[in-house]
Amino acid sequence: MHFKIDRAAFLNELQSLQGVVSAKQLIPALSHLLIETKAGRIAMRATDLDITVKTECAASVRKDGSICLPARKLTEIVKSLAKGGIEIKTNDLCQATITSNGSRFKLHGMDADSFPDAEGYSGEYAEIHAEIFSRFIPRVIHAAGQEESRYTLNGAKLEITNERIRMVATDGHRLALVEREGKFAKTLDVLIPKKSLAELAKLCASGNETLPIDYAGEAITAGFNAAYLNNFLSAVEEDEILLEFKDGQSPAQLSVNNAAEDRCRVIVMPMRM
Repeated sequence: MHFKIDRAAFLNELQSLQGVVSAKQLIPALSHLLIETKAGRIAMRATDLDITVKTECAASVRKDGSICLPARKLTEIVKSLAKGGIEIKTNDLCQATITSNGSRFKLHGMDADSFPDAEGYSGEYAEIHAEIFSRFIPRVIHAAGQEESRYTLNGAKLEITNERIRMVATDGHRLALVEREGKFAKTLDVLIPKKSLAELAKLCASGNETLPIDYAGEAITAGFNAAYLNNFLSAVEEDEILLEFKDGQSPAQLSVNNAAEDRCRVIVMPMRM
């Protein structure tokens, strides 16, 4: 297998798979990602035998093939590389050579046949806009149970009718419910495990959203951990906040705009894009 791929696009897909990679070593293949080449793309798959996540990314494929590579090590290597293209070659010994901008790494993997087969799905399904899940899940997941003996409480119930979509979770001591009225083509009534909810929330929140801001200056590209920003926004009550930073590589300061009494400031380090 031999392909070239953009670092930023590759890293984005790798990070979306990390939450599914098993930390347990009882089955070594579960700590790996399955990478397969397609026409002008690569396909990647991760599983813990309960959840399977598949993703694809555009790439310049020079030789078809497939391999299993350690998920966390591969992500760490790609994250450490500078912006630009990455070239990955594999040999018959299940070894991958990763090169980019003068850097060179060799990673030992496993045969693709060692990875668990993908199970097909033939049940009911409904298409729901990602924006709904990105708003619903954070409002109910905190109320989902964690006791293995009470499986039906370890997640959220999703109900879809022709007029309404509803998500509810409870651990027996508290209950959280969120719903929205609308017109939906399919009806559905399912339980979604808590881990699946968490991974689904990450995927649905990874899209782009444009917000109005008051800014005058040169265009700047910067990346920040969404969870850190959300923690600050959840802690303040004001409608407007200040985000101050010098450039895309410097720490940013979050503060409340026109705070009447308390002055709250949070410093957030940028992420490498």
